[in-house]
Amino acid sequence: MSIKSFWKGNVLNFYDGANNPEFRTGVWANCPTLAIAADPSLASVFFDDFHSQKSTKAADADIWVVVEDDGATGTNVVTDEVGGVYNHYCDGDDNDEAYLATTGESWLMATGKPLWFETKFTFTNSGTTAGVWCVGIANGGGAANTMQDTEAGPLASYDGFFFFKESGDTSISFETSVAGTQVTNAALDDFTSGTTYRLGVYYDGVTTVTPYIDDVAGTAHTMATNTSEGNIFFGVKSNGAEEYIAMDYIKCIQMR
Repeated sequence: MSIKSFWKGNVLNFYDGANNPEFRTGVWANCPTLAIAADPSLASVFFDDFHSQKSTKAADADIWVVVEDDGATGTNVVTDEVGGVYNHYCDGDDNDEAYLATTGESWLMATGKPLWFETKFTFTNSGTTAGVWCVGIANGGGAANTMQDTEAGPLASYDGFFFFKESGDTSISFETSVAGTQVTNAALDDFTSGTTYRLGVYYDGVTTVTPYIDDVAGTAHTMATNTSEGNIFFGVKSNGAEEYIAMDYIKCIQMR
């Protein structure tokens, strides 16, 4: 391990030069993590590492709400795996879906409130390119038809952002939205079944939202200030076979 320091955007940070050199240019590069550690009131910090089944049962922890339209064939469970991984299933009929959403809508793309978001997960297609997944922040995120039926994409009207893959696609898409106006990167990057991805978003507190895949920035979106708070969500949808998403962690920091 080789710990080095750097400055970016008037923020001092540290990174592991041997194991994580991308930190200097990735989604967290200008997040004032040291200042927040010294004074937690500076920001709202959310992190779920999925070490405990309580992380994923609203009745136990009141963190997440489980939304399933027709149950699930598989068992939603935190697996015996290093780092804590939660498998979330939908049933196998066409357009069956299952989501997890935070109980509170506590995040907003608002002026002067920069936000950093990241999740790490694996999705393995039930067929060659089958299955739908999504993750992001949106008002109404995790409700029924968060991903619309028959590969119709994310919610038609919402405030926030989505990463998603439609059934039949071999790419990761990214979308930002203010009410009914969306900007979409229909193929932000290639998607490979069974590969672990880190997807991130940086909102600069003005109008720019930048997506990241494995700490590499994609095309930034210009987005007007949102007016509706959103919740953090993720989920899967079937194209005729059982699907599940294996979540490693979700992290979000927003300045107060």
